[in-house]
Amino acid sequence: MIKAAGRAIAMFFVAAASVSCALAAGPLVDLHGGAVALDVSGPATDARSLRSGASLNLNLPAGSMKVEASASVGADQNDSDLWRKHGAQVEANVSALHGTALSAVASDQFTMTYRAPSSLGDPGTATHLISNENRSTEVTASFSPVRETSVQVGARRSTDLTQDASVTGAARGAHTAVQSDTQQIFAQVDWSPANWLALDAGATERNAGIRWSARQAHSSTFSAVEPHVVLSVTPWDGAQWKASVTQAVSPYDAAAFSAYASAARTADNVNIQPDHAWEFQTSMHQSVGPVTVVADYTADRWGTATEFAQVRDGVQAPASTPLKEREKVALTMSLPLGAFGMPDTSVTSRAAWQSSTVLDPVTDELRRASGETPRTFSMRLVRDLPQRHLSLGLVGQLSDATTSYQLNEISTMPAGGTVGAFLAYKPGPFEFDMNVDGLCSSAPADSFFNGTRADPQIVRQDVERSPGPTFNVALRRAF
Repeated sequence: MIKAAGRAIAMFFVAAASVSCALAAGPLVDLHGGAVALDVSGPATDARSLRSGASLNLNLPAGSMKVEASASVGADQNDSDLWRKHGAQVEANVSALHGTALSAVASDQFTMTYRAPSSLGDPGTATHLISNENRSTEVTASFSPVRETSVQVGARRSTDLTQDASVTGAARGAHTAVQSDTQQIFAQVDWSPANWLALDAGATERNAGIRWSARQAHSSTFSAVEPHVVLSVTPWDGAQWKASVTQAVSPYDAAAFSAYASAARTADNVNIQPDHAWEFQTSMHQSVGPVTVVADYTADRWGTATEFAQVRDGVQAPASTPLKEREKVALTMSLPLGAFGMPDTSVTSRAAWQSSTVLDPVTDELRRASGETPRTFSMRLVRDLPQRHLSLGLVGQLSDATTSYQLNEISTMPAGGTVGAFLAYKPGPFEFDMNVDGLCSSAPADSFFNGTRADPQIVRQDVERSPGPTFNVALRRAF
């Protein structure tokens, strides 16, 4: 019944045209030097989702406040999973004496998803109802003790709770929960002795923990000091070079580790770590007239990656495995085409290459990280017709084959490309937008093994259907 409802909702979304309305207070209200504005959007639909939101901005002489809320509901690409989301965020900024500034941010985000058991590595047939809630707070103070120097200190705290219950008809079965908590204290010093030179240095102390429970509680903790140094140089007009070194640590993903709750009896000795590595990055930004070129290089060393492993007979769960290396190169170029006989036309292209080496926790062999795409190339062509209040263009992407690994399954997205088009018409206060994407796309293939992937015998191969094109229309007016 759940899958049937998902298909019905998805078909409705595909057929629906989206209409959104942005409301903003006309003349800003004077609040002794401040202002208030309200922005409401929705409902709006795309191919498989319905969403809406609102934000309230309050500006005062000594600071500002912003309140945001949003909600959405929809289905996944395969029409088999339903989800809904809602969230809220409050942000406040205050300017204190002697150039000191204080800021505070608090947010609460909630997601509920019906998931097919195969997508979670569950060999059963019962649908899973997964809820995830993330709460976070951050307080930051900044001041300038001496000229050309600024200091920023603060603290962050976040909690991520994921609950998983199997659903059979109207009844709910086994219930599990995973919760991660992270506390951080950070300090950073920015020094700019000249217009062409800037140096940022600082460190973050992180204390993180994750615990999961079914019939009894289990936990794992991780602590680290994460230093970073960033050097920025502007050798001449239109150019900027940047180099950085940091100990990059990702937070625990409570949703990813939810499988441990069902394997709690034998997961006590599992060492679960958030992904971390020493990251070295260099970038170059160069503008020559209207042409802009950006090049980035990133290398990760001496770290860990999260891959699927077996923690109990037949139970699949993410586990930390050594990351030997990871490298990524990206090149982005923006070029106007007026000199080539195409006025009011520009093209932006991006090419990226990435590689990695991790230890496969199932076969003990070295391979690429799961889900990594070796090469991608994307392009966006835009033609502006200001006299007709019109903007239109094409978008496209080419990608290498991508392979994802599970305990007894390998999923492959073959090499291929996708093409889309867009049009925006704004004759006055109204704006009409139309987007079409996925005009051509590839279908993923799955190979299932006899037991784990350590056994090379393949027992079944499936090819999923192509997701097909998506269509979105929006009509807006600002008041």
